[in-house]
Amino acid sequence: MSWKCDMCDSYNLDESNQCFVCGQPRPAAPEMDWKHSKDEHGTAKTSSKVHEYSFPSKSDDLKKDDRYSARPKRKKPELKKAVHNRKSLMVIGILLLICFVIAIIPKENSENSSFSFPGLINPVESAIKEHEGSSIQFEDVDSDAWYQEAVDYVVNSGLMKGTSETKFEPDSNTTRAMIVTILYRMEGEPAVDQLSDFSDVPDNMWYTNAIAWANANGIVGGYDENHFRPDSNITREQYATIMFRYAILKGFETTKSVDLSGYQDASSISPWAQDAMKWANAEGLINGRTYTTLAPAGNATRAETAAILMRFIERLK
Repeated sequence: MSWKCDMCDSYNLDESNQCFVCGQPRPAAPEMDWKHSKDEHGTAKTSSKVHEYSFPSKSDDLKKDDRYSARPKRKKPELKKAVHNRKSLMVIGILLLICFVIAIIPKENSENSSFSFPGLINPVESAIKEHEGSSIQFEDVDSDAWYQEAVDYVVNSGLMKGTSETKFEPDSNTTRAMIVTILYRMEGEPAVDQLSDFSDVPDNMWYTNAIAWANANGIVGGYDENHFRPDSNITREQYATIMFRYAILKGFETTKSVDLSGYQDASSISPWAQDAMKWANAEGLINGRTYTTLAPAGNATRAETAAILMRFIERLK
């Protein structure tokens, strides 16, 4: 700050009380009326040296904040968190729904499909009954025989019985009537509306209804229109064909196939049994008698019958 000397018009520092040029004393400051002063005629006038004070208004404050008005308003953290949680819950809900559908569809199919065997007894539950009906009671079934487990399975399942109380005769042949009757038992022995027309299948025999059921469902045919030959031994290729047709009836997958040319006797398989033998071998139901022979025309023994039945049920049920 500085003041002007009235004598020499020089400017002096505010701290000094006289002019440093001419020595003139600093003039006294005039008394100021903060509202109005009067001239020599007594007329009120506004002093030119009156300090006017202005206080900031609300509009001034708003002007200072104009630089923020262009910024987008941010969402509150609580709102963003709520939106995030809602999306997460929707995703979790969709995943749970997918898992439920995946879990329930196979269950419904297993309950309502034709893949069940109505007449099959649970072998585990049956075996609990102090080994009743197991291979232990058969003196001709060794505990280390390759077919011992299969004999236990079919006996406990109610599919096969011993030829006596103490014998199973695993090396004996199986007849055509026996195989058909076993499948008939697996189906729960359904009612038969009409008996077959085979002249060699008498009424009221233990296999009569079984042959009629199998023939009506396309599982077996006769050697000709009038003869079934129920007491004839069943060959391995006949057995494969019957199981192949039964699998189709049950709705099982039967597209598996394998090349049998590695067996020396593959060419001896009958044309009508080709697809069935390829399928049965691919599924592991019928293996070679040896590493190089299938023996398609060989008779199926009771031990082989038990093993094929166990493999069929366990792999395809």
